[in-house]
Amino acid sequence: MMGQSADWQVFGLAEGLPSVSIWSIAQAEDGAIWVGTDWGLCIRSNDAWEVLQMSNSPLPDNHITALASAGANGMWLGTMQGGLVHVHNGQWEQFTPANSPMPDEQVNGLAVDGAGRIWVATPRGLAMKDGEEWRLYDDSEQSYNGFRFWGRHVSRVSARADGLIAATTMNGGYACFTETSFICYTSNQHSFPDNSGYGVAFDQAGDRWVATTTSGLVRHAGPFLDALWFRFSEETSAIPDNTVRAVVVDAQDRKILGMELHGVAIMDAQGNWSRFTRSNSPLPDDQVRSLFLDRDGTLWIGTWEGGLASYRSTVGLHPAAGDPSWDLFPNPAQHHLRIRGHEEGIPVEWRIMDLAGRLLAHGTSWDGVISLDRLPELQGAFLLIAEQGPKRFRAPFVRGQAG
Repeated sequence: MMGQSADWQVFGLAEGLPSVSIWSIAQAEDGAIWVGTDWGLCIRSNDAWEVLQMSNSPLPDNHITALASAGANGMWLGTMQGGLVHVHNGQWEQFTPANSPMPDEQVNGLAVDGAGRIWVATPRGLAMKDGEEWRLYDDSEQSYNGFRFWGRHVSRVSARADGLIAATTMNGGYACFTETSFICYTSNQHSFPDNSGYGVAFDQAGDRWVATTTSGLVRHAGPFLDALWFRFSEETSAIPDNTVRAVVVDAQDRKILGMELHGVAIMDAQGNWSRFTRSNSPLPDDQVRSLFLDRDGTLWIGTWEGGLASYRSTVGLHPAAGDPSWDLFPNPAQHHLRIRGHEEGIPVEWRIMDLAGRLLAHGTSWDGVISLDRLPELQGAFLLIAEQGPKRFRAPFVRGQAG
């Protein structure tokens, strides 16, 4: 039954969902919310649900494990037994080991990077598809570019705006890499807290926040090749338990966690914790399996057996990327950065910060262009913060070659 309050809505079987087990959530270019369940795909548009299943659509499998928006190029779907599916303008295309280099029919996670490439986490490795090109990353000598994981069961994958890829595995460590540099952190070699994880989120400074299976939340700070991390566990913080199923970061730098047994936990930028559970909110189930922040600042919560909940805070839980109509290019950059999507005739105030949060440069741009030629000392990865009136945009970028 749908529960409602000023901030909450809850959707279950009575509202037309085919299942109350929610596996994945994403937002399409047109604003519609796509929800993957273990018994079909649900699309919410204009306050109504459309349910697609094998019986009424080209879906190859009713169990939708992962979703990722490709922007104007449609939506990517991951399934339990039907491989990878691309939906665009009413056309459906399926990729499986039988018709493509896909390493497995099961998809655990998806991410679209800044270049529009799709990254696919599977039990037999990580695949990247870029047009007709495929790359495969696993624990073998054949892994692309020699970048070898310590285990091939990849559970989740995330892509940062500057091209950094972060992936968690089951029992194979946590990996970060670019086109030129790679590292896989493990308990044995690097004393990383947990060899298994359920995903990675990026904060405003580009730090990685890793949801682990038994060690709570881990912040991997600074350059990704540096082994600098901080653990937030039951023993060291107010996190409710050490199994974190999902993590997202909002524009206020709050870390929002989906917990195995204790609902939603939120840590703000000052380290203060708050929680939503069945006992103190309309949340229908304390077993949270997926989280998504939409462009309007609504938090969507997928539960194991309670259906889907949406929470719209009066203070706004907006995605960390800032205004979705803005983007930054080229990236990597050499001579200049251009902010695309700003309003003409109104100045853009900008700041460039390093990944430790130190201010390196600032200024005003009337045309959205920021010259880097006068900043020759800037080499590496940085964060741009731009403001135009009430609009705010944050994006990491690389000066020169990523690495």
